[in-house]
Amino acid sequence: MTATVSMAVVVGVVCLFAVATFLSRAGQLAAPLRRLQGEMVDIRVWGEPLPVPGEVKLHLESVRAFGAGLLLFLRPSSGDDRMLLKIAQPKDARLHERGVEIADAAYVQFGGKRLKRLPGSSALRLVIS
Repeated sequence: MTATVSMAVVVGVVCLFAVATFLSRAGQLAAPLRRLQGEMVDIRVWGEPLPVPGEVKLHLESVRAFGAGLLLFLRPSSGDDRMLLKIAQPKDARLHERGVEIADAAYVQFGGKRLKRLPGSSALRLVIS
């Protein structure tokens, strides 16, 4: 009986997390941003370009939401391993034909490191290049 109760709790938590992801702002942004998958993009975080070496062009490989986080998987044009850009709790997003601007977020993380917030700058600006 204990294993059955434990399994029910796990399934319940997973379902609750899936519903929370769907209802979050990140979940609402992921679907419309998927139309940009495969495109070469220019990305600025807190007003600065992403810290990638040289003049590497980035392709938006995929877009996902996970809880309150928006996950953008990027691949450099040189074909190296993909990179993860995480926007935690995106707020005040404006979608437009060529991209998105997210005015604020709890934090933005790239390559496992939080990027320094610059006051007065948008958390993310992504535009098809």
